[in-house]
Order: sequence, then structure tokens, then C-alpha cells
Amino acid sequence: MTADVYVNTLKSLRDALKEKRRGLLSHSMMLLHDNAPDHKAKKVQTAIAECGFQEMNHPPYSPDLAPCDYFLFRHLKKHLAGTSIFK
Repeated sequence: MTADVYVNTLKSLRDALKEKRRGLLSHSMMLLHDNAPDHKAKKVQTAIAECGFQEMNHPPYSPDLAPCDYFLFRHLKKHLAGTSIFK
């Protein structure tokens, strides 16, 4: 994906949100994406600001879990219920 393609995707997302979720863009929308070079390009940063999105970045090279991984805990807890690592 190039920066130009990503800019077009962001604008399409904004238009789709305006059409499907009227009034939702009056509030700031959080955009979660990684630290890919295309996402950090000046064109993309300008498009994000024009679309009214706020960025929620992953910390670079962090050993911590990314915010999008938190949904896994519930499934992992359910899967491991009643099991023991000691035999």
C-alpha cells in the first residue's frame, strides 16, 4: 500500500462514516494503525487531520500488548479454565 492509496482509503472511510453514522463525525474518531512508513507519510498525516481523525499509535518495538490484542484475554481465559500447568 502506498501513501496515496492510504489517503484515498481514509477519505472513503470518512465518507462512509458520514453516510452510515450521521452525527458520529461531530466527535473525534480514533484511528488505530501501526508505525508503517506509509502511515507516517506527510500526505497521510495531513489527510488524517483533514478527516478529523485522531491517531492512536502502537508504541514502536514495545514488548507490551497492543490495545487491539485485549479482546484475546476473554477467549484465552475461557479456553484455559480448569487447566493446570502443574501435573
